[in-house]
Amino acid sequence: MEDYMLIRMSLACLLILGYAIYYYKSKRMLLTRSSRIFEKMLSFTMLHLLAAVVTEYTVNNRDKVPEIFNYVWHVVFLVSLTLVCCLLLLYFILYIEHNVGHKLYVQRRALQVVGTLGILGQILLPIEYRDGPYGSYSLGPKAYSLYVVVAFVILVMSVNLWRYRRIVSRDKSNALLSSILIVIAAAVIQILFPYILITGLGITMIMLGLMFNMEDAHIYVSYKTELYNELACQEVLRELVLQYESFQVGLYVFYGTDAEIESAMHSVDGSFDRNKGQAICATLTDNAMVVLPAAGRALRDARQGPIHMPPPRTEEGELEFSFVMLDFDGAQGYESILQELYNCKTRMETDRSERDEVTGLLRRSAFIRQVDQFISHERPFTLLMLDLDDFKQINDTYGHQTGDEVLRYTANAFLSMLRSDDVVCRMGGDEFAIALNGVARKKKVEEIADRILSRIASSTVLPDDRCRLRVSIGARIFLPEQAEKASFQSLYVEADAALYEAKRRGKMQLAFAKNTPEEPIS
Repeated sequence: MEDYMLIRMSLACLLILGYAIYYYKSKRMLLTRSSRIFEKMLSFTMLHLLAAVVTEYTVNNRDKVPEIFNYVWHVVFLVSLTLVCCLLLLYFILYIEHNVGHKLYVQRRALQVVGTLGILGQILLPIEYRDGPYGSYSLGPKAYSLYVVVAFVILVMSVNLWRYRRIVSRDKSNALLSSILIVIAAAVIQILFPYILITGLGITMIMLGLMFNMEDAHIYVSYKTELYNELACQEVLRELVLQYESFQVGLYVFYGTDAEIESAMHSVDGSFDRNKGQAICATLTDNAMVVLPAAGRALRDARQGPIHMPPPRTEEGELEFSFVMLDFDGAQGYESILQELYNCKTRMETDRSERDEVTGLLRRSAFIRQVDQFISHERPFTLLMLDLDDFKQINDTYGHQTGDEVLRYTANAFLSMLRSDDVVCRMGGDEFAIALNGVARKKKVEEIADRILSRIASSTVLPDDRCRLRVSIGARIFLPEQAEKASFQSLYVEADAALYEAKRRGKMQLAFAKNTPEEPIS
């Protein structure tokens, strides 16, 4: 009767833990090494509970069951319990490593050695049965090898909890301390009152406590977007810093309404296979999302970054956004990486505010600042003012959508022909400006202008021949000795006057500002 009562108790533990695991799995869990270790603990706990039920019956009814059957289940019982204890210590070691920022190599190696020897002992050493007033049990070399592992786990966890007490939060410290006390209590009861099912009850209590205190899923999820939050981002960054010398992180910044941004975030997150752990998308702020490599799963090396970076979409289509892939050194702390992500987000938003929404070129105010820097540093350059000829006719003939396509084509043409240190701006409407950094010779300016005129004239962006795309250019060369009297406004007025002189002459040509020397010194 007592056997069946204990078996029913163990089955009840199995059902309770099974329901808790189902509830746990229904949440959006954070894919870190510690959470994967915990999932393995849950699996071996379920196996141990099942083995406990079978072993309790076979040990007390050895005359009714084949010896090999009893032996195998006894080994499964011992090995599964050993693995749960070892994983529990590894789980704690990972938690400490995340907080101190370095790996506990000695503890890892010692755990590996003790765990391996314990399992080998439980498989290879002989089994001895004892028949007592409370039932039959084993207390030979196999059991002693288990006790060594349990004692080692209790000792190391206790030392760590004391040594690192200042970096372990109070709630997690209580959960870990409770786990240690339950292991000790279960071990003592098991020795003094040898029902093997006692360990199942103790492990069930430990798993439930860790599940709802250490692996609490809701703290890693943003209530607004239902994606991972900044805290989840911190946890993953801690793991990446520990595991890799270098890795890449993607950063999206979205521009739109709250509903559009949320939809776009979900579209990016949904493009990654969550079950395969391809990448982890975390909400950094209301309009920014971080894409982190899921270390140790789909990617062989975190330096490869996420497999692909999809464009975000909403129900209405694509949303305006900025994206950058950042390289980080594993030697950096996760705090500095997180701060750099915030700084990069701010720079991206600032850069967007300074760029034209149609062409992506600098706006007038940002361009003026760049030119003022050239002047203040007495750097020679040439200011070009460019205007599309008869652009109103293009808009009237083909519509404003085609007009926008023409503006984008023109901007891309300028960027493709110029150097990276030249500055290009859309001043407004169909008027553009270019600062040719370091170019102060008239002949060189003419060569560049000829390339621009030819490239624009040969475009095929217009759907037919009813209109032709042309551009006129006005140029003002700036020399260092003119710095005291020059300003952006004065250079702009002269270059703009030259632009209208080019139009007066018949359009689609270059004109220089008055008093431009034939061969100024560069």
